[in-house]
Amino acid sequence: MTSSPTAPPRRRGAALVALALLACSGPPRAPASSDEEAVARGRTLASQTVLSDEVLWELGPAVRDRVVAVSVMADDPRYSAVVDRWPEAVPRLAGTSEALLALKPGYTFVASFTSAEARALLDRHGAPTHVLDGFTGFADYRRHVGDIARLAGAEQAGRALVERFDGELARLSRDVPTPAVGLVSYNEGVIAGRDTSFHDVALAAGFRNIAAEHEITGHRSISDELLVSWDPAVIVIPCGPPSCDASERAFAQRPGFSATRAAREGGVIALPPDNLYSVGRGMIAAVTALRRRHPSLRSPAP
Repeated sequence: MTSSPTAPPRRRGAALVALALLACSGPPRAPASSDEEAVARGRTLASQTVLSDEVLWELGPAVRDRVVAVSVMADDPRYSAVVDRWPEAVPRLAGTSEALLALKPGYTFVASFTSAEARALLDRHGAPTHVLDGFTGFADYRRHVGDIARLAGAEQAGRALVERFDGELARLSRDVPTPAVGLVSYNEGVIAGRDTSFHDVALAAGFRNIAAEHEITGHRSISDELLVSWDPAVIVIPCGPPSCDASERAFAQRPGFSATRAAREGGVIALPPDNLYSVGRGMIAAVTALRRRHPSLRSPAP
């Protein structure tokens, strides 16, 4: 299907986002058999990733009651979306902990970046694991939720979680600000290109990811001089103490960066790290925050 050449730009943008959501969702997975579901519903679970900490919580009380451990970063506000939600009685354990092995969870959720030592220890003790692999945006989030929900015996709750996510994205896709403005995500020399959660967030918020336009994939280090030469209208950075506003002001005054359009025109945007670097529902919060700060929505200078 193609958009009518006479359709308004905003309607065309909303239609493209809707099509992208359908395309990224992939073919439906065959539902688990009743026997498989019964086994999964009786399974104890342990999390070794921030994403599985979040998803297991959001799958509801029936799943939470079977979680015997969460990751050591579950309460770290820099990364976690479920800070202080898991009860103190649920231990925060590292993968190399003998205490985790002693719990004998039915499944432990690890990631492709989990330390080799932790994964080897779990394997050596015959502890069943599921590896969350790939964190490149919205499609991977949907896939991970589906896998976690299936192994937790909560496929219906998982589908509801994905539908909620897609519903919020669809709502945000309406009246996307135009024109698309170029931006860069920057953190002490590292930028986010294509195949990152930030890339999907940027497009959904009505921006162009300049790093992707320069054929950068994943996260890559670049020189400050190169970024300044791009002269982006918006530079997105993580918030640091004492506040996001203070982080924006300090960055806009840094030598070199102060000459960019972003610094001159109020285009430095600081986001909380748990949203900026999220591969879960924090991506929705990041889209919302960037939409609110789109240059097209600024009041004209007096």
